[in-house]
Amino acid sequence: MSNNTKFNKNMMDLGIERLSLSAISTFLQSPLAYYLKYVLGVQDLYPSSSIIRGLALQDSIDKALSGQNPLTEKFFRELWKNQLEGIKNFPLDLDKLNKKADKDLALVINLESCSIEYFKSIGVVSKNEKVNWTYRDVPFIGYMDYVTADSVQELKCTSRVPSSLEKVNIAHIKQVCMYAKIAQKPRAVLVYPKGLTDSEKKDQFILDCKNGELSDKEIIALLKAKTGSGTTAAYIAKVISEPPTFKEVITYEFGQSEIAQYSRLFELDVDRYIFTMSNIPRTNFNENCKTLFWTSNLDYTISPYLKIVAETEYKIKFPENPTEED
Repeated sequence: MSNNTKFNKNMMDLGIERLSLSAISTFLQSPLAYYLKYVLGVQDLYPSSSIIRGLALQDSIDKALSGQNPLTEKFFRELWKNQLEGIKNFPLDLDKLNKKADKDLALVINLESCSIEYFKSIGVVSKNEKVNWTYRDVPFIGYMDYVTADSVQELKCTSRVPSSLEKVNIAHIKQVCMYAKIAQKPRAVLVYPKGLTDSEKKDQFILDCKNGELSDKEIIALLKAKTGSGTTAAYIAKVISEPPTFKEVITYEFGQSEIAQYSRLFELDVDRYIFTMSNIPRTNFNENCKTLFWTSNLDYTISPYLKIVAETEYKIKFPENPTEED
């Protein structure tokens, strides 16, 4: 790995041959989660809901870009079935999880058409492209969602789309900028499909009906029958006179100077990681790891599923009130 012999030996003890952006992000965001996953090897049997949503949405986009018919619900259900197989023996509320899965599937279906339309419009030249690079002789591996002639574009299927750049997860920014630097692209783009809100769907329905030359009375009756919501002739007139602009996909773009800035921030994160791992005493290495990562994570933010596996299979005792992330 690196020229740091102690760091290399510590990585070998953990069975880590190369690093990923997600490993560094986990290390920064939750040292306890890092300890459980990368030191003990605890498997998080149920990925975060955003990962499942993202996999299903990306599969639909990829099929559409390849000229195939998306099979969104089938793919999602198969993925969900596999997840249930992995967690069925753990003390979880499966009814609650299935209801959440139905909500996640509805969200993916709502985002599907606008996502496909967006990625068809940007000239994708490769998707899910594997990329390898080294920093300070440490090998990294990653996968870029979508690459165009001049950009790397990362799809983020979040339940809440950030309304401004200030609210974007900085880990997402560092990720896409690092990929753009490695791929030598001048643009890095984060893509957040949001679909239409219920209010926007109502306005779009009114506009479509008016284009079909239906009367206000017919529109009111159709809208009530289709959505269960009402409207008035005055509201219809307002929508027609001032047609709203619908933005179903929100993007945040970063140019060359920002790519240099944020990729450098990621490299500084790696420097911190290398420094930390290099200074763990070799004697009683695993115990030293536990002491370091356990005490450095005061809020104990971890996935509830990771916690359950750690408690059930590894007999780990947690504080009474750890903070659990969705």
